[in-house]
Amino acid sequence: MRSKLLITGVNGYLGLHMAIQGLNEGYAIRGTVRSQDKANHCKNYLSKLIPKEQFRQFETVNVDLSKPNGWDQAIKGCDAILHTASPLSTSSRIDKMRMVKTVRDGVKHIFQAALRQNVTRIIYTSSVAAAMFGHNRFKSNYCDEDWSIPSGKPNTHYTLSKTLAERDAWGFAGKFSDLKLTSIMPGLVLGPINNSISLSTELVLGLMSGAFSKGVINRDFPIVDVRDVVSAHLKSLQNNQSIGQRIMLAGHCLHMQEIAETLLSYNPQFKSAINPKLIPTWQLKIFSFFSTPLRQLILEANISRSFNNNKALELLGIRLRDPRESLVATAKDLVRLGLVAANV
Repeated sequence: MRSKLLITGVNGYLGLHMAIQGLNEGYAIRGTVRSQDKANHCKNYLSKLIPKEQFRQFETVNVDLSKPNGWDQAIKGCDAILHTASPLSTSSRIDKMRMVKTVRDGVKHIFQAALRQNVTRIIYTSSVAAAMFGHNRFKSNYCDEDWSIPSGKPNTHYTLSKTLAERDAWGFAGKFSDLKLTSIMPGLVLGPINNSISLSTELVLGLMSGAFSKGVINRDFPIVDVRDVVSAHLKSLQNNQSIGQRIMLAGHCLHMQEIAETLLSYNPQFKSAINPKLIPTWQLKIFSFFSTPLRQLILEANISRSFNNNKALELLGIRLRDPRESLVATAKDLVRLGLVAANV
Protein backbone atom coordinates (compact mmCIF):
# COMPACT_ATOMS: atom_id res chain seq x y z
CA MET A 1 0.00 0.00 0.00
CA ARG A 2 1.31 3.46 -0.92
CA SER A 3 2.26 5.87 1.83
CA LYS A 4 0.11 9.01 1.75
CA LEU A 5 1.76 12.36 2.38
CA LEU A 6 0.07 15.61 3.27
CA ILE A 7 1.88 18.54 1.64
CA THR A 8 0.74 21.90 2.96
CA GLY A 9 0.81 24.77 0.46
CA VAL A 10 1.01 22.33 -2.44
CA ASN A 11 0.34 25.10 -4.97
CA GLY A 12 3.47 27.02 -3.93
CA TYR A 13 6.90 26.93 -5.53
CA LEU A 14 8.33 24.29 -3.20
CA GLY A 15 5.02 22.47 -2.73
CA LEU A 16 4.52 21.83 -6.44
CA HIS A 17 8.06 20.53 -6.87
CA MET A 18 7.51 18.29 -3.85
CA ALA A 19 4.22 16.92 -5.21
CA ILE A 20 5.82 16.11 -8.57
CA GLN A 21 8.76 14.29 -7.00
CA GLY A 22 6.57 12.53 -4.42
CA LEU A 23 4.16 11.23 -7.06
CA ASN A 24 7.06 10.11 -9.23
CA GLU A 25 8.49 8.18 -6.26
CA GLY A 26 5.20 6.34 -5.72
CA TYR A 27 3.64 8.30 -2.86
CA ALA A 28 -0.02 9.24 -2.76
CA ILE A 29 -0.25 12.99 -2.22
CA ARG A 30 -2.90 15.10 -0.56
CA GLY A 31 -2.13 18.79 -0.87
CA THR A 32 -3.61 21.74 0.98
CA VAL A 33 -4.66 24.96 -0.76
CA ARG A 34 -6.54 28.02 0.41
CA SER A 35 -9.18 28.12 -2.34
CA GLN A 36 -10.81 25.99 -5.01
CA ASP A 37 -9.34 28.23 -7.71
CA LYS A 38 -5.85 27.39 -6.45
CA ALA A 39 -6.80 23.70 -6.31
CA ASN A 40 -8.03 23.74 -9.91
CA HIS A 41 -4.94 25.58 -11.12
CA CYS A 42 -2.65 23.14 -9.30
CA LYS A 43 -4.44 20.05 -10.64
CA ASN A 44 -4.46 21.40 -14.19
CA TYR A 45 -0.71 22.05 -14.01
CA LEU A 46 0.18 18.66 -12.53
CA SER A 47 -2.08 16.71 -14.89
CA LYS A 48 0.13 17.82 -17.79
CA LEU A 49 3.33 16.61 -16.11
CA ILE A 50 2.34 13.42 -14.29
CA PRO A 51 1.26 10.12 -15.95
CA LYS A 52 -2.43 9.38 -15.43
CA GLU A 53 -1.90 6.45 -13.09
CA GLN A 54 0.21 8.53 -10.72
CA PHE A 55 -2.01 11.59 -11.06
CA ARG A 56 -4.93 9.54 -9.72
CA GLN A 57 -3.00 9.45 -6.45
CA PHE A 58 -3.20 13.23 -6.09
CA GLU A 59 -5.95 15.15 -4.29
CA THR A 60 -6.40 18.54 -2.70
CA VAL A 61 -8.23 19.89 0.32
CA ASN A 62 -9.11 23.52 1.05
CA VAL A 63 -7.90 24.73 4.47
CA ASP A 64 -6.44 27.89 5.94
CA LEU A 65 -3.39 28.10 8.23
CA SER A 66 -5.07 30.79 10.31
CA LYS A 67 -8.13 28.64 11.07
CA PRO A 68 -8.40 25.34 12.96
CA ASN A 69 -11.31 24.14 10.83
CA GLY A 70 -10.65 21.31 8.39
CA TRP A 71 -7.19 20.22 9.51
CA ASP A 72 -8.35 16.97 11.11
CA GLN A 73 -10.00 15.93 7.88
CA ALA A 74 -7.00 17.05 5.84
CA ILE A 75 -4.59 14.98 7.94
CA LYS A 76 -6.83 11.93 8.47
CA GLY A 77 -5.49 8.85 6.68
CA CYS A 78 -2.05 10.34 5.95
CA ASP A 79 1.19 8.72 7.05
CA ALA A 80 3.28 11.87 7.32
CA ILE A 81 3.09 15.64 6.93
CA LEU A 82 5.42 17.86 4.90
CA HIS A 83 4.60 21.32 6.21
CA THR A 84 5.86 23.78 3.58
CA ALA A 85 3.06 26.36 3.60
CA SER A 86 3.97 29.91 4.59
CA PRO A 87 2.33 33.23 3.65
CA LEU A 88 4.20 35.57 1.31
CA SER A 89 5.70 38.79 2.62
CA THR A 90 3.71 42.00 2.36
CA SER A 91 4.40 45.73 2.62
CA SER A 92 1.49 46.49 4.96
CA ARG A 93 2.51 46.66 8.63
CA ILE A 94 -0.85 45.28 9.75
CA ASP A 95 -0.57 42.40 7.27
CA LYS A 96 3.02 41.76 8.37
CA MET A 97 1.93 41.34 12.00
CA ARG A 98 -0.90 39.11 10.82
CA MET A 99 1.59 37.06 8.79
CA VAL A 100 3.63 36.21 11.89
CA LYS A 101 0.48 35.16 13.72
CA THR A 102 -0.75 33.11 10.76
CA VAL A 103 2.51 31.15 10.44
CA ARG A 104 2.50 30.37 14.16
CA ASP A 105 -1.21 29.51 14.17
CA GLY A 106 -0.57 27.16 11.25
CA VAL A 107 1.94 25.17 13.30
CA LYS A 108 -0.48 25.01 16.21
CA HIS A 109 -3.47 23.90 14.13
CA ILE A 110 -1.51 21.32 12.13
CA PHE A 111 0.37 19.80 15.06
CA GLN A 112 -2.72 19.62 17.27
CA ALA A 113 -4.74 17.96 14.51
CA ALA A 114 -1.85 15.57 13.76
CA LEU A 115 -1.81 14.43 17.38
CA ARG A 116 -5.57 13.88 17.32
CA GLN A 117 -5.23 11.83 14.11
CA ASN A 118 -2.21 9.86 15.37
CA VAL A 119 -0.02 11.16 12.54
CA THR A 120 3.32 11.55 14.25
CA ARG A 121 5.88 12.08 11.46
CA ILE A 122 6.32 15.71 10.42
CA ILE A 123 8.95 17.31 8.19
CA TYR A 124 8.83 21.05 8.77
CA THR A 125 10.16 23.59 6.27
CA SER A 126 11.96 26.26 8.25
CA SER A 127 14.70 28.55 6.90
CA VAL A 128 18.23 29.77 7.56
CA ALA A 129 16.33 32.90 8.59
CA ALA A 130 15.59 31.05 11.84
CA ALA A 131 19.34 30.93 12.56
CA MET A 132 21.09 34.02 11.25
CA PHE A 133 19.31 37.15 12.50
CA GLY A 134 19.18 39.21 15.67
CA HIS A 135 22.69 38.49 16.94
CA ASN A 136 24.75 41.34 18.38
CA ARG A 137 26.86 41.26 15.24
CA PHE A 138 26.80 39.16 12.11
CA LYS A 139 28.62 35.88 12.38
CA SER A 140 30.74 34.49 9.59
CA ASN A 141 29.54 30.91 9.99
CA TYR A 142 26.17 29.41 10.89
CA CYS A 143 25.12 25.89 11.84
CA ASP A 144 21.91 24.12 12.83
CA GLU A 145 22.52 24.90 16.51
CA ASP A 146 22.17 28.63 15.89
CA TRP A 147 18.86 30.37 16.50
CA SER A 148 17.83 33.86 15.45
CA ILE A 149 17.14 36.19 18.38
CA PRO A 150 13.69 37.77 17.85
CA SER A 151 14.47 40.92 19.83
CA GLY A 152 17.64 41.72 17.87
CA LYS A 153 18.30 43.43 14.55
CA PRO A 154 17.98 43.22 11.59
CA ASN A 155 14.92 40.98 11.93
CA THR A 156 11.93 41.37 9.63
CA HIS A 157 8.43 40.00 10.05
CA TYR A 158 9.43 37.15 7.73
CA THR A 159 12.47 36.18 9.82
CA LEU A 160 10.41 36.49 13.00
CA SER A 161 7.71 34.23 11.58
CA LYS A 162 10.26 31.59 10.61
CA THR A 163 12.05 31.70 13.98
CA LEU A 164 9.00 31.78 16.24
CA ALA A 165 7.06 29.15 14.27
CA GLU A 166 9.98 26.71 14.26
CA ARG A 167 10.41 27.29 17.99
CA ASP A 168 6.70 26.44 18.36
CA ALA A 169 7.16 23.25 16.33
CA TRP A 170 10.02 22.06 18.54
CA GLY A 171 7.95 23.03 21.57
CA PHE A 172 5.25 20.59 20.45
CA ALA A 173 7.87 17.88 19.83
CA GLY A 174 9.32 18.44 23.30
CA LYS A 175 5.93 18.26 24.97
CA PHE A 176 4.57 15.27 23.02
CA SER A 177 7.13 12.49 22.75
CA ASP A 178 5.11 10.68 20.05
CA LEU A 179 5.88 13.43 17.55
CA LYS A 180 8.80 12.64 15.26
CA LEU A 181 9.92 16.01 13.91
CA THR A 182 12.62 17.04 11.46
CA SER A 183 13.12 20.63 10.35
CA ILE A 184 14.77 21.56 7.04
CA MET A 185 16.46 24.99 6.89
CA PRO A 186 16.96 26.08 3.26
CA GLY A 187 18.58 29.29 2.14
CA LEU A 188 17.55 31.22 -0.98
CA VAL A 189 15.70 28.57 -3.00
CA LEU A 190 16.31 28.80 -6.74
CA GLY A 191 16.24 26.41 -9.69
CA PRO A 192 13.61 25.40 -12.26
CA ILE A 193 10.35 27.35 -12.05
CA ASN A 194 6.98 25.65 -12.29
CA ASN A 195 3.97 27.95 -12.49
CA SER A 196 4.67 29.71 -9.20
CA ILE A 197 7.01 32.61 -8.36
CA SER A 198 8.48 32.64 -4.86
CA LEU A 199 10.19 35.34 -2.81
CA SER A 200 13.50 33.73 -3.75
CA THR A 201 12.90 33.73 -7.50
CA GLU A 202 11.65 37.32 -7.29
CA LEU A 203 15.25 38.40 -6.62
CA VAL A 204 16.33 36.99 -10.00
CA LEU A 205 13.24 38.43 -11.65
CA GLY A 206 14.09 41.84 -10.20
CA LEU A 207 17.69 41.70 -11.40
CA MET A 208 16.65 40.70 -14.91
CA SER A 209 13.95 43.38 -14.97
CA GLY A 210 16.32 46.25 -14.17
CA ALA A 211 15.67 46.70 -10.45
CA PHE A 212 19.45 47.00 -9.93
CA SER A 213 20.37 48.66 -13.22
CA LYS A 214 22.49 51.26 -11.35
CA GLY A 215 24.55 48.57 -9.63
CA VAL A 216 24.33 45.96 -6.90
CA ILE A 217 24.92 45.74 -3.17
CA ASN A 218 27.87 43.86 -1.71
CA ARG A 219 25.55 41.39 -0.01
CA ASP A 220 25.66 37.61 -0.18
CA PHE A 221 22.90 34.99 -0.44
CA PRO A 222 23.10 31.29 0.55
CA ILE A 223 21.63 29.66 -2.56
CA VAL A 224 20.22 26.13 -2.67
CA ASP A 225 18.46 24.34 -5.52
CA VAL A 226 14.75 23.57 -5.12
CA ARG A 227 15.43 20.00 -6.30
CA ASP A 228 17.88 19.52 -3.43
CA VAL A 229 15.36 20.97 -0.96
CA VAL A 230 12.72 18.49 -2.13
CA SER A 231 15.23 15.65 -1.93
CA ALA A 232 16.12 16.66 1.65
CA HIS A 233 12.48 16.49 2.73
CA LEU A 234 11.83 13.08 1.18
CA LYS A 235 15.16 11.60 2.31
CA SER A 236 14.51 12.86 5.85
CA LEU A 237 11.15 11.11 5.74
CA GLN A 238 12.88 7.86 4.79
CA ASN A 239 15.69 8.17 7.36
CA ASN A 240 14.80 7.78 11.04
CA GLN A 241 18.18 9.24 12.00
CA SER A 242 16.83 12.61 10.89
CA ILE A 243 14.19 12.58 13.62
CA GLY A 244 14.86 15.32 16.16
CA GLN A 245 17.29 17.10 13.83
CA ARG A 246 17.48 20.58 12.36
CA ILE A 247 19.11 20.15 8.96
CA MET A 248 20.67 23.21 7.35
CA LEU A 249 20.44 23.31 3.58
CA ALA A 250 21.96 26.64 2.73
CA GLY A 251 24.24 25.82 -0.15
CA HIS A 252 27.10 28.07 -1.20
CA CYS A 253 26.90 31.85 -0.82
CA LEU A 254 27.10 34.09 -3.87
CA HIS A 255 27.40 37.87 -3.61
CA MET A 256 25.02 39.96 -5.69
CA GLN A 257 27.92 40.90 -7.95
CA GLU A 258 28.57 37.19 -8.65
CA ILE A 259 24.86 36.64 -9.24
CA ALA A 260 24.73 39.53 -11.72
CA GLU A 261 27.85 38.34 -13.54
CA THR A 262 26.45 34.79 -13.78
CA LEU A 263 23.18 36.06 -15.23
CA LEU A 264 25.04 38.17 -17.78
CA SER A 265 27.24 35.25 -18.82
CA TYR A 266 24.07 33.23 -19.42
CA ASN A 267 22.58 35.91 -21.64
CA PRO A 268 24.42 39.18 -22.35
CA GLN A 269 21.23 40.57 -23.91
CA PHE A 270 20.26 41.60 -20.38
CA LYS A 271 23.20 43.99 -20.10
CA SER A 272 20.91 47.04 -20.05
CA ALA A 273 19.03 45.62 -17.05
CA ILE A 274 21.82 43.95 -15.10
CA ASN A 275 24.71 46.02 -13.82
CA PRO A 276 27.31 44.02 -11.84
CA LYS A 277 29.06 47.18 -10.63
CA LEU A 278 29.08 47.57 -6.84
CA ILE A 279 27.29 50.66 -5.51
CA PRO A 280 29.55 52.53 -3.04
CA THR A 281 28.45 52.38 0.59
CA TRP A 282 28.02 56.17 0.82
CA GLN A 283 25.55 56.11 -2.08
CA LEU A 284 23.64 53.22 -0.51
CA LYS A 285 23.15 55.22 2.67
CA ILE A 286 21.62 58.07 0.68
CA PHE A 287 19.34 55.74 -1.32
CA SER A 288 18.25 53.95 1.87
CA PHE A 289 16.44 57.07 3.11
CA PHE A 290 13.88 56.47 0.37
CA SER A 291 13.64 52.65 0.50
CA THR A 292 12.83 50.46 3.50
CA PRO A 293 13.83 47.21 1.71
CA LEU A 294 17.16 48.80 0.77
CA ARG A 295 17.78 49.74 4.39
CA GLN A 296 17.35 46.09 5.29
CA LEU A 297 19.82 44.96 2.62
CA ILE A 298 22.40 47.55 3.66
CA LEU A 299 22.44 46.16 7.19
CA GLU A 300 23.69 42.89 5.69
CA ALA A 301 26.19 44.43 3.26
CA ASN A 302 29.95 43.84 3.22
CA ILE A 303 29.67 40.55 5.13
CA SER A 304 30.76 37.12 3.89
CA ARG A 305 28.99 34.15 5.44
CA SER A 306 29.12 30.38 5.28
CA PHE A 307 26.69 27.70 6.41
CA ASN A 308 27.35 24.24 7.78
CA ASN A 309 25.57 21.67 5.60
CA ASN A 310 27.23 18.60 7.14
CA LYS A 311 23.99 16.91 8.18
CA ALA A 312 22.55 17.23 4.68
CA LEU A 313 25.74 15.76 3.23
CA GLU A 314 26.48 13.05 5.79
CA LEU A 315 23.07 12.11 7.20
CA LEU A 316 21.00 12.42 4.03
CA GLY A 317 23.72 11.85 1.43
CA ILE A 318 22.79 14.97 -0.54
CA ARG A 319 25.38 16.56 -2.81
CA LEU A 320 24.25 20.13 -3.29
CA ARG A 321 24.17 21.56 -6.80
CA ASP A 322 26.40 24.44 -7.76
CA PRO A 323 24.41 27.63 -7.00
CA ARG A 324 25.23 29.00 -10.45
CA GLU A 325 23.44 26.03 -12.00
CA SER A 326 20.35 26.83 -9.93
CA LEU A 327 20.58 30.53 -10.79
CA VAL A 328 20.80 29.88 -14.53
CA ALA A 329 17.89 27.40 -14.34
CA THR A 330 15.74 30.11 -12.75
CA ALA A 331 16.76 32.68 -15.38
CA LYS A 332 16.06 30.32 -18.28
CA ASP A 333 12.57 29.55 -17.00
CA LEU A 334 11.76 33.22 -16.39
CA VAL A 335 12.52 33.83 -20.07
CA ARG A 336 10.73 30.64 -21.20
CA LEU A 337 7.58 31.57 -19.30
CA GLY A 338 7.62 35.10 -20.69
CA LEU A 339 8.00 36.66 -17.25
CA VAL A 340 11.00 38.72 -18.29
CA ALA A 341 12.32 39.87 -21.66
CA ALA A 342 15.67 41.32 -22.64
CA ASN A 343 15.93 44.86 -23.96
CA VAL A 344 18.40 44.47 -26.80
